[in-house]
Amino acid sequence: MFGYQGLVYRLRLGKIRWLLFLQLTLYYWIGPHSAEAAEYPAQVIISAEQYTDNIAQLTEALSLQLPATKVSFLVSHQLQKRSQFTDVTLITFGYALLQWRLKLQDPPPTLALQVSRSGLKKYWPERLPYSDNLLLLWSDPPVARQLYLIKRIFPHIHRVGVLYSTRSAELLTEAQPIAEKLNLSLHGRKASQSTSNHALQQLLQHSDVILAVHDNEIYNSATIKTVLLTSYSQHTALIGPSTTFIQAGSLATSYSSASHWLDTLVDWLEVNPKHWPTDAYPHHFSVMTNPQVARSLGIDLPPVEQLLLQLQQSGSP
Repeated sequence: MFGYQGLVYRLRLGKIRWLLFLQLTLYYWIGPHSAEAAEYPAQVIISAEQYTDNIAQLTEALSLQLPATKVSFLVSHQLQKRSQFTDVTLITFGYALLQWRLKLQDPPPTLALQVSRSGLKKYWPERLPYSDNLLLLWSDPPVARQLYLIKRIFPHIHRVGVLYSTRSAELLTEAQPIAEKLNLSLHGRKASQSTSNHALQQLLQHSDVILAVHDNEIYNSATIKTVLLTSYSQHTALIGPSTTFIQAGSLATSYSSASHWLDTLVDWLEVNPKHWPTDAYPHHFSVMTNPQVARSLGIDLPPVEQLLLQLQQSGSP
């Protein structure tokens, strides 16, 4: 009987030791990493030239998402008067604040918004500005994703026309490998605001669809009407570059809404700034289409939900 009880005791002791070992192992592998992943900044300052309704909503929403973080707003000239940024992470809007941030001797971690790939070339034409703890979050949709969108809407076409300027030429180069992967042939033509209509007329002769990259030198409020009328006169759809163009008559685009931007900011604020890349696109996005334009061009447009799911499943940026 004693031997049996001793055996039971040893089995129980062994079980206790095993459970303790398992708990310590789980704590080592899961506990510290989870704690690190959930560590948000103590203070976040949002800054822009003006305090708009959209920024007010973002500030409030970010405060609700991060209750342990002090989230506040400062107009740009108020922010630039500060000399100390201890335990502060900045969220800046626009190029002027980005230029100021790059000149700081001891800059705080910064997420820079409202900057585009082509827009940045106006200020830094030669190379991308770099600084420790600085992440440029591009406002324009990635060209790769737009190409995937074209392929989902037009599975049988091959010729994609692209107008570009000196500022957006880099986008065309980067899009080439993606286009080849999707069996698409890119036809580029260089243009400026004054020559965009003539260049578009020439491009339409060799294009089944036009991909409008985010380039304010070509696509802006002064050219939008002419660009759309010219493309439709040749029964050719325009994809992109923004939701503004969709409302004016473009066919489709991917985009990131205010809620997508909020989720993106929360995601990056959770990451240690030492591990931030130099630049990134928002990985939360949706798709907008113009069914009326599709009907007028005789295009069988898939539902938005289907297009979004296909883009997400394709692994596009």
